[in-house]
Amino acid sequence: MDAAPGGLIRSTCDNPHKPEPMRYLLALNYLTHKMNTNYIEPELLCADSHKQTGICENRGESVSPWANRKQKMKPPIVIIGIGELAGVFAKAFLHNGYPVYPITRAMNIADEAEYLPEPQLVLVAVAESDFHDAMQTIPARWRSKLALLQNELLPGDWLAHGIDDPTVISVWFEKKKGMDYNVLRPSPVYGVAAGLIAESLAGIDIPCKILPSADDLVFELVLKNVFVFTINIAGLILEEGTTTSKLWQQHEKLARAVANDIITLQEFETARSFARDRLIDGLVKGINGDPNHKCKGRAAAGRLARALERADQGGLDIPAIRDIQRHLTLGTA
Repeated sequence: MDAAPGGLIRSTCDNPHKPEPMRYLLALNYLTHKMNTNYIEPELLCADSHKQTGICENRGESVSPWANRKQKMKPPIVIIGIGELAGVFAKAFLHNGYPVYPITRAMNIADEAEYLPEPQLVLVAVAESDFHDAMQTIPARWRSKLALLQNELLPGDWLAHGIDDPTVISVWFEKKKGMDYNVLRPSPVYGVAAGLIAESLAGIDIPCKILPSADDLVFELVLKNVFVFTINIAGLILEEGTTTSKLWQQHEKLARAVANDIITLQEFETARSFARDRLIDGLVKGINGDPNHKCKGRAAAGRLARALERADQGGLDIPAIRDIQRHLTLGTA
């Protein structure tokens, strides 16, 4: 390859009608752009470019298939937090042709926002316990691009940070270290980037359901909270390794009682009323989606503590959950 007038780099070959593989040109364009050096003009590159005989001329009316390629490349997607779920989303976005840029704990997020001022999407994929700390660090230029995926999420959580309309997905698939992802049911998603997320996840066989309204989103978030809090808290007093199917088949009364307490908490936190039967039906669908799912996960004790704290703050009656707490307290006395 030779330097052409104006600093542009052109291919040198003896056959201007056979283009080289696209990846070669795109890689060179990317590298020269990142290094702030001369941009490579997208010319027809020949397959026989190892024959360095002179500068290729564009003979006839042929137009380069790579002309304007730079403008057609998709903008990057930023993912804050790189855990198991984040890895699934990264795979989905990459499969859909989006570059993915990770933000880790070791990186300065403000500096990264200077390098990437206009991402397509900023997915906050940190754990529930890190959510509020992470939200306080979001640069102003990224705030309109946010997508959220945490369990226990409700509108008050993002409104507390001055975020009015993020894209939100209620994740109904799980991913554990060393295992492939497991889908329980389609994941509801709402917001301006709902289509992008649904399309990307569909590309790796994870179904989504795009919701028509913000009210539908609130219901779906409450439903997911009813599911995770119910199976986790009930699982604390059941035999180790109890599955969701066993919970419902052998301890349905307990599961319903805990679920009703959680619905009481959710109604308090959202200042809304919900059709309880519909939420219980959704709980059962979640159980049937993965009947071998273990009830008591690592977050179970923390969820019990948070449920009790919120009930105390609101002066709420949650008898089944308080009975579980007394049972656990007596068992460790």
